[in-house]
Amino acid sequence: MRFHALTIAVLVGLAMPIMLQAQEQQTFTGKVLDADGKPVAGADVATHWLADSGKMQPQYGIRTDKEGMFTLTYQSLATFQGLLAMDKDRKTGGLVVVSKAGTKEVEIKLSPLVKLHGDFFSKELNKKPAFTNVIIWTGPNLRVADCRSQKAEFYFLLPPGKYKFSGFGSDVQDVHKELTLSADTPDLDLKTLDTEATIIARHVGKAPPAWNVTDARGAKKDVTLSDYKGKWVLVEFWGFW
Repeated sequence: MRFHALTIAVLVGLAMPIMLQAQEQQTFTGKVLDADGKPVAGADVATHWLADSGKMQPQYGIRTDKEGMFTLTYQSLATFQGLLAMDKDRKTGGLVVVSKAGTKEVEIKLSPLVKLHGDFFSKELNKKPAFTNVIIWTGPNLRVADCRSQKAEFYFLLPPGKYKFSGFGSDVQDVHKELTLSADTPDLDLKTLDTEATIIARHVGKAPPAWNVTDARGAKKDVTLSDYKGKWVLVEFWGFW
């Protein structure tokens, strides 16, 4: 046992420098400008934002100085990264996609933000999901912002541009959309999105569906649940995310 424990410890120790090297530190320096090209002081810049209770909150971001300059350092595995900036009043914002192999000098120009909002309801279950999360993506699968809700609602402020919308919820199937936000539509209401129930949610309170066994160990392949009538049966579900 000591030998195995020591071997595992050595392997973990060898793996740590490789993991840290892969998730290397990245630093970008840049300037935030308004529509007239003037520096914006006090603007927030971050790689990821949370839309919480109708407010946009930067995660591990940085604030520009009086000259509109910023230096943002973070840990990442990604080759590309999105940098989203907003003024302190959350009236204007700008988004750029940068590469760690490209320039380190970034310029973000702000324009009026677009309000994106809506909610979820499952007609099939005749109720709202107990919990939802909406993720906004840009560029090559870059996660820009999240909105988590226990009211099945979402609300974002985002610069004009093209985005991917991914909605997830309790007992419902995922919702995916391609969105183009335009300054011509400053308030985009997606209204109520109908979400289909998951296969498990459809069977709550009902008899389980018939098994379709593709392989078995210690039992015949055509085994059925009724074969275990009167016995304890443990059914374990696995999921990978």
